[in-house]
Amino acid sequence: MLLAPSKVNLLPSRTLPGVVLQYQQLSGFARLLAGGNLRVILDKFDKAAYVNYMDINTKVAISQNVVNQLPSVDIKLKQAQTATYMAQIQAAWSDWDVGSASIWNVSLIEAQRLGMRQGIYQQIRNGALYGNNPLNGEGLLNTVGATVVGSLPADPFGNTTLTTSDNGWVWQYLTNAIVNVKVRTNQMGRPSRITICGPQRVLSYWEYNVVTLTQYQRPGAGVSTIKEAVNNIVELNGDTVEWVYDDTLIGKGANGYDAVLIALPEIEKPGGYEIDTNEFAKVQPGIADTIVQLCDVTAPVEKYAPIAQDSTSLIMQMLLTSGWVIRPECLTIQSVQYP
Repeated sequence: MLLAPSKVNLLPSRTLPGVVLQYQQLSGFARLLAGGNLRVILDKFDKAAYVNYMDINTKVAISQNVVNQLPSVDIKLKQAQTATYMAQIQAAWSDWDVGSASIWNVSLIEAQRLGMRQGIYQQIRNGALYGNNPLNGEGLLNTVGATVVGSLPADPFGNTTLTTSDNGWVWQYLTNAIVNVKVRTNQMGRPSRITICGPQRVLSYWEYNVVTLTQYQRPGAGVSTIKEAVNNIVELNGDTVEWVYDDTLIGKGANGYDAVLIALPEIEKPGGYEIDTNEFAKVQPGIADTIVQLCDVTAPVEKYAPIAQDSTSLIMQMLLTSGWVIRPECLTIQSVQYP
């Protein structure tokens, strides 16, 4: 629908070039995905996507004498799946609509086209975080097996809210939360990319509040923020942390608190020693991705068609899955009480 009323301007006058646009938040949800983006792997007719798992249990006989009946290796194969969904949107306009928009110095066709793309991209974000069918456990926030923390634990003074918790304690807690994700995924000693995604009002507080000198003994201590202190410690261990924002996570945590996601989107296969207690991981092909979202094309497919009364229709569509955490141990869902 186009609302472009007629207008009357006083002459002489001056109109500023350009248009004041409605800006939406740029969500950083894609940085939670392996590779920082959707994976283009689907065929447009696929109804589901599957991944295979292989688990192993080894038993070895050890004795000073020859054992007649030897144990074996137990290998268990299983499969997981997620559904695919077709995201679609349509726009239609006539020559009259295009002319009415041009009076306002606006290209209606380009505005419709970009607005449709934004609608599909926002639906991709919703599917990634919350799932297209949440009752089936789809979406990152509904991941079965993820580590869920109902609130910030009490600091030494008994505070549990965002603005009352001690800054030095929050810094240590976030650093430990990152370490815990690395421990669960056996990534200690290996460089990792960690993504922290949450509402602006939560992450901004951690980014702009200073850790005191007595709690953070580094050059510049006393002026380093919680975020800077976390980044410095993490980088000393060869890791990187990306802080990204999504305000739809407001109120999406436990007890109506804000949700903050701490994720390890990719992992590195542990190994490198001559005696390798992770030898089984050399089975090929292996998957190093931990969080994925699949699609059929890199951008929505556009289809133009004429319709009645000299009008034109544009349809956009894209096949995609919900956010899919194929290694739940890589994800922590932290609830934070605001303020």
